[in-house]
Amino acid sequence: MGALGAHADDSKSNWDAVIGARGSVDFAKNFFLFGVFDIGAGDSDLTLQAVGGFGYRFEWFNLVAAYRYMGWDFGNDVKVLDDMDIQGPVLGIQFTF
Repeated sequence: MGALGAHADDSKSNWDAVIGARGSVDFAKNFFLFGVFDIGAGDSDLTLQAVGGFGYRFEWFNLVAAYRYMGWDFGNDVKVLDDMDIQGPVLGIQFTF
């Protein structure tokens, strides 16, 4: 038994088929826009991810800033967690090789 009477069973698994697309377009010297989108279903009722942002290319890496949304609708199979949404800004480095 966990805190406040909560209990989680870590023996569950969740399998989903996911399809997606990603792309980028240059709009000035070394600057680019990019996006990622995927959607899926299976054991979950729906999975969804969308990312959009911009970046600056250096010789062997990129600096990027984006906004990301990730969501899962687990349906009735998962008793403790029905829906989960995560969203917010992202700063990162992409290494190219």
